[in-house]
Amino acid sequence: DARVIIEHPTPVSFASIGYKCRTSENYISTFWNEQRRTGISAVDFNFRYSDIKLILDNLEIAIDDKDYISNSSLFQINSDLCSKVSQFGNLDPDYQKSPNAIDHDAECIASVCYLQKKNTSTAIESKTVFLTTDWSLIRLQRYDSEYRDRVDFAVLPSQLIQILCITSPTTSYFETFMGLFSSSHSYFGSSTLSNAQIQEIMGRVAFYRGSTPAFAEKVLTNQLIQKTFSEKETEEEQNALVDEAILTEVEVMEATIAQNEKELSANAKAIEQAKNESADKSSQIDDLNDRLTALEQIYNKSEKTISAYEQHFDKMTERKSKIKAILRLTLGSLFIIVGGIMVVVCVFALIPPLAHIITPLIDWSKSSSVFNSETNLSTAIIAVLATLGVAAITCAKAIIKPGYKELKKRYSEQEYARLNRISDHISFQ
Repeated sequence: DARVIIEHPTPVSFASIGYKCRTSENYISTFWNEQRRTGISAVDFNFRYSDIKLILDNLEIAIDDKDYISNSSLFQINSDLCSKVSQFGNLDPDYQKSPNAIDHDAECIASVCYLQKKNTSTAIESKTVFLTTDWSLIRLQRYDSEYRDRVDFAVLPSQLIQILCITSPTTSYFETFMGLFSSSHSYFGSSTLSNAQIQEIMGRVAFYRGSTPAFAEKVLTNQLIQKTFSEKETEEEQNALVDEAILTEVEVMEATIAQNEKELSANAKAIEQAKNESADKSSQIDDLNDRLTALEQIYNKSEKTISAYEQHFDKMTERKSKIKAILRLTLGSLFIIVGGIMVVVCVFALIPPLAHIITPLIDWSKSSSVFNSETNLSTAIIAVLATLGVAAITCAKAIIKPGYKELKKRYSEQEYARLNRISDHISFQ
């Protein structure tokens, strides 16, 4: 793992993507977590963990220096474990454990199994465990015929942290394990790539100038990479596969950009058309405003003209009404006078002392060709005059009865009604 992060360098910005896409907790994921937080380089990170004893001393973690293999005669067990560790290890020649690494794991397993309490059912009850991030050792204890039925001798950091969560550890105790073994959370998604393979792919992507973390994530999630990267045997084949995935993603991005540009162009045309339509509508609105202003001015002038005409019409109507009322009153008065004279004549004819006053009138009537019958002319004349007088007075009363104000009002209403009929006729035409 230390060699992988050196041989496949990536920018600091890629560390978050690697940590997000990790499939296990190991040395590489710990490097990603540290680099994304502090920006540490691969060289400095390897140097920091080159002396584990010094780190443990600084963290005040006690170290047991006893040689349990020699002291407890565990040579045969250790030898058997060396073959088992090698058997369950990575078959890829580039990732096979060195002899020293195999001896280290075998000695640790033998010592842990020797120190575990007997007759226990869990690793925690046994009081001794081998804390590791090596999944090959987990496979060994799960599938080896000798160790699968025994108490687990190895636990992953994530398993240990889950156990510690139900206890009440001190802050420094918790931070110690977090610092040594990264996060207890593992990203077990659909990815089939190991952390080392993820680092190799990101290193190849970073080889191309201008690559971004987002683009690296696209390449990592590419189906071609997910399905076939592990099948490639040589580094050249792996690089060619990554290059092909990069080219595919670039083509997809170019097609997306072209589609976006086309949509932007269409949107720009639509916006331009909308602006033109808006300008036309604005011009139409301005024209309508001008026309409305002109109409409003004409309306105001018409209102003034109509107001002046109405005032003139009111004056003319009032004048005509006055004249008609006066004429009617005059005619009624004349009828009253004539009728009164006729009635007075009849009265004088019936009173002997006053009869001589109307005698000339009666004599004139007798000489008229109208009255040449043998009837009593005097009586007939008086009767006719009386009748005419009464009729004249009655007509005069009917004429002048409404009074001057009522007659004036009535004639005004008639004039307005006549004007409305004329207006309706003009509108119909």
